[in-house]
Amino acid sequence: AAAPDLVVETDDEPEPIWKNKYALGGAAVVVVLVIIWVFKSSPAPAPVAAPAAPKVVAPAPVAPPPAPVARSGEDLFASLSPSIARITVFDVGGRAVGIGSGVVIAPGTLITNCHVATAGGSLAVRVGAESLTAHVEVADEEYDLCRLSVTGLSAPAVTIGTVESLKTGQKVYAIGAPAGLDLTISDGIVSSLREVPQGKVIQTTAPISPGSSGGGLFDAYGRLVGIMTFQHRYGQNLNFAIPADWLNDMRARSATVPVSDAVTKSIAPQ
Repeated sequence: AAAPDLVVETDDEPEPIWKNKYALGGAAVVVVLVIIWVFKSSPAPAPVAAPAAPKVVAPAPVAPPPAPVARSGEDLFASLSPSIARITVFDVGGRAVGIGSGVVIAPGTLITNCHVATAGGSLAVRVGAESLTAHVEVADEEYDLCRLSVTGLSAPAVTIGTVESLKTGQKVYAIGAPAGLDLTISDGIVSSLREVPQGKVIQTTAPISPGSSGGGLFDAYGRLVGIMTFQHRYGQNLNFAIPADWLNDMRARSATVPVSDAVTKSIAPQ
């Protein structure tokens, strides 16, 4: 009979790979190589741009305002006449005792001379087609200027200029109601600028008559430069206007020396 195969038993088992130092070393080398390859093959990150400096924009140059353009008498009358008033003065009995002129300088506000506005008990104004009542708001007799409040007045205000813009020989226009004749325009020149204690008054050849007092004296650009106030009683074309600059300094006060007397004294022969 054949002898049975011998079976030799042993305690040796295959060593786990994690205990094999050579296998672990090889695996580590492979991992390192893979990592190096990944880093080399990946695109480099784009550089981060530095924040741009704020752009400084120079302000655009400001164009100077256009120079005023001299206008014709026809054009001036058309634009200014809606702002010119005829003022009728009544006594306490309702009888008309005087006529003057006025200029709209603000909404619902007229300027005239005090020797017009204070000559009676009540005032009626006519501006264009409007007939309205008025009362004195400020009476500055030192300047012979009275500011009137007119309820319901819708006429536009004029542009106010300055006596400092005037030169002797410059053309000017007077608009008022001489002898009660509404909206009469006349032209002339600045004859002189006279110094009086109150300041500087305008002498002009623009013709005026009783009733013109309180009307406007305008330059060729349509600016109110004066309020027509009086004539020299002796001589020809010696007419005077209160400068529009005084409108800013008005206050209630009595006259010490009337402007007309101050002018007469300043030009009287010595």
